[in-house]
Parts: sequence; structure tokens; C-alpha cells
Amino acid sequence: MQLLDGCDSKIQWVTAGLQDMDKISEVLPEVDALVHAAAIVDFRPSRKKALYEINTQVVHDLINACLRCNVKKVIHFSSIAAIGRAEESNLITENTPWKESKLNSDYGKSKYLGELEVWRGVAEGLEAVIFNPSLVIGAGFWKKSTPTILPQVEKGRAFYPIGSNGMVDVRDVAKAVVLALGGAGANERFLLNGANLKYKELFSTIAQHIDAPIPTKPLSPKLLNVVVGFARICESLKINLPFPSQQLQVLSAQSNYDGRKSEELLGLKYRPMRETLRETSEVYLNSKSNGSSFGILPI
Repeated sequence: MQLLDGCDSKIQWVTAGLQDMDKISEVLPEVDALVHAAAIVDFRPSRKKALYEINTQVVHDLINACLRCNVKKVIHFSSIAAIGRAEESNLITENTPWKESKLNSDYGKSKYLGELEVWRGVAEGLEAVIFNPSLVIGAGFWKKSTPTILPQVEKGRAFYPIGSNGMVDVRDVAKAVVLALGGAGANERFLLNGANLKYKELFSTIAQHIDAPIPTKPLSPKLLNVVVGFARICESLKINLPFPSQQLQVLSAQSNYDGRKSEELLGLKYRPMRETLRETSEVYLNSKSNGSSFGILPI
């Protein structure tokens, strides 16, 4: 709440669990637009049931509630994990079809099914925008989600994955929401992706900014398969690892995403990723010197 000092007069706080549709339905009649960004991001087999309950069933219930309460617009956050995988070297777009793959995670499947619920709502008269952000880069709680990359790099990991991934500045994601609330992109799906980087470049750039050892050893597909196999054995024995098998298995994939639709239809302008990595690294170092677990990027 400290981050929102001065905004309290403009915000009406309502506390409700995601599965408490009765409570949520009490508020929806007064809502013009709903931004649904809540989800479970988890790759552990033990969390599979919770993934589908929150990322799929809750979306089903929420869309039904929005239809009943005549909510004008829903902005739904999905994920690049819910988009089909292209052949090697091809850019993945919003139109790349979903297909079954050993690289698909339960998280990705749960988000894909959640998207289908949104499209069902559109077919029944709801206006919606779906966002599929790539790897969101920005400052925050350094022990959760993407920001954990920085403390991991600081530890001086010798190996780096040989794959690549799409990345987007968290501030650009927020800007996309503002543009959609303003009326852009109705009933469209948008990949939010500012750059495609090799993991080696990502880790090396961060390491340089935070004065950490640069990883020098590629994690070959053969070695990665051994690590994934070990992780699966541990999971079968109910042993939790920092990096679950479903998260590890995609690290060799050359996944590159096309964010041009968001630029053309939304009018979104992406920040240079090198600028994002530099600023995020600076906030990380400052938060460490201040003894803070949180950080804020400059607007």
C-alpha cells in the first residue's frame, strides 16, 4: 500500500478470493472494464490441479459473471506459453496454431484453455482483448518470478542455456493495458514482445551490469536432457527442486516472437531491451544496498 500513497482517494479496495464469485459479482455491475491479470505460474507437478482451477476454471466463472453483469470490456492476460510453437527459426505470431508438444507445460495448457473461455465470452457478446506477454523484465520482488534471474546471475552460475526467448519491459505491458482501455484492439489477441534474446546474451548483459561472473559454459541439449531426467525422478519421489522439469525442458528451444501486431494496431512502442536490463540491474543493486526486497523502475 505504501507504493500507492496519495492514490487512496481514487481507489476503492475490495478484498475477495479469486474463487469467490459471489463477492466478485457484487462489484461487477459497477465495472466498465475488467483487467484480469491473476494467475498461478508454477511448473511443479504437485501444483497441476491448482493451475487448472485458477487459470482455467476461474476464467470460465469470471467470464460468465461478466456476461451476467453486463461488463463492457475484459482485458485478459494470458501468456506466450499458451501460443503454439513454430518450427525452428520461424517467428511465433498470434496466429501460430496451438499444437500438442512435449515442450508444452501444464501452465501453458491451463492458460490456453483460459483463453478459449474468453473467446467463448466474445462469441456471447463480450468485448475482450487478450495479451500474451513474453518474459516480462522489470524490478520487483527479487525472490519471485522473472526478477529471480538477477540474484541467480549474481551467484555466478557457470552454465547458460543455449535457447532463446522473447522479452518485454513491464512498463510496456502496463502501457498496452492503458491503450486497450482507451479502445484499441477490441476482440484481438496481442503478443507483447519487445525483443528476442539468447539466454547467453540475457545472462551476460545482466552479469556485466551487476558486476557478476559471466556464464561461459553452454548447457548442451544432451546435458539438459540429463538434468530434466533427474528432475523428473525427484518429482516422482515428491522432492521439490528450484527448477522443475517442465521449466527446464524448454531452455534449449529457439523461441522467437513477433510483436509487430501490438505496434501496428495498439500503437505500442517498445523500450530497447538493453535499456530495460540496465535500469532493472541498477534498481536491483540499489535495493540491495538499501536492504529492500522490492524495487521500482523509473517511469
